This record gives sequence, structure tokens and C-alpha cells, in this order.
Amino acid sequence: MRVEIELNFSETLPPVEPLRCGSVCPKCGEARLDYNGVLDLQCPKCGFVAGGGGGCT
Repeated sequence: MRVEIELNFSETLPPVEPLRCGSVCPKCGEARLDYNGVLDLQCPKCGFVAGGGGGCT
């Protein structure tokens, strides 16, 4: 049995901005991201964390 699928890529998605310190939280949309103790971006309102490895100086 053969199935054919037609793909339509005429719609384009808007560009995605990278998360930075001061960006609006992508989860709650109410607070601004800031660095936590291990240098991950974290939302002070909902606890969303962007990152995963942390860093050190």
C-alpha cells in the first residue's frame, strides 16, 4: 500500500528571538528573565528555567 502526502510550506513562521536577560518569560508572559545562581535564565514569577548546564566564572 502506498500513501502520498502533500506538503505545503507556503506559510512561514515569525522569527524566534533568543532568550536573554530581561526577556519576557515565554511560559507565563508576565515577568522578565534574570540570571540565577548558576547563570541560567530564570523567571522569578513561575520558575521557568532556560538553560541546563549552568556556568562558572
